[in-house]
Amino acid sequence: MDKSASCFLLMAHASNVDTDLVRVHIDDVAGDIPPELLSGESDGGIAQSGLEHKWSAPASDNDSMALLPPSQEAKPQPESKQRVIDGQVSIEQHLNIYIEDLMSIAANDRVMDDVTEMTLSDVLAGIDYVFQNRIMHKLPHLDAKCCDQLLGALLHTTGESEEGWTSRPKVTKHAEMALRILMEFAAEVQEFQDALHSRNVSELRTSLKLHRHLRSDDDNYRASVARFLVLLKGLAKFSNWKDLVRSWSHDI
Repeated sequence: MDKSASCFLLMAHASNVDTDLVRVHIDDVAGDIPPELLSGESDGGIAQSGLEHKWSAPASDNDSMALLPPSQEAKPQPESKQRVIDGQVSIEQHLNIYIEDLMSIAANDRVMDDVTEMTLSDVLAGIDYVFQNRIMHKLPHLDAKCCDQLLGALLHTTGESEEGWTSRPKVTKHAEMALRILMEFAAEVQEFQDALHSRNVSELRTSLKLHRHLRSDDDNYRASVARFLVLLKGLAKFSNWKDLVRSWSHDI
């Protein structure tokens, strides 16, 4: 028996704990504990090794070490679900504010501050920031109502076209940004896909105006729109991508 095990036995004697029980417990676990942790000579210590929960024992009323049988040994606690829920609620609250801003700007009835005017670019940039830093690869699920409202707000902008008459109008930079955000949410968040699937095909075709987005001079952007159509094929209602694009643009 090494000196660390002996120390445990001495502590058990001092606390009137059954030494046979302690001996069994030591034999059970000693082989799994790195020697440097038992001796206290590890550079990082138990706290950095991730074993602090597994091998810690609660203190008794007299502050002496209370060794527990293996069946009652303290186990590591999983990450708090409440923290995850609180984080998701915070994200949804941010999105709801941006949704209100988008709808107000679309209705052109928002009274702006004389000093700091909230522009459409600001709002879209804010949504994109929340997605890139707090949702992407982290939250595959969000509140269904929030996703449906976000989709509706984005659809007010995705079809925005450049001013001036032309036989082949193109969408604005705001419309491109709104569609990028829409595509990102559709690729990551299940409830956003559900919101898309709940929409009428003709409504999406009219609001998205994908035929105009496909006229972009940016090859990478056109490719991302094409990938979005492939993604939508996974939803039964949109299995035929041509239903979402004007018929005269199917050869783009």
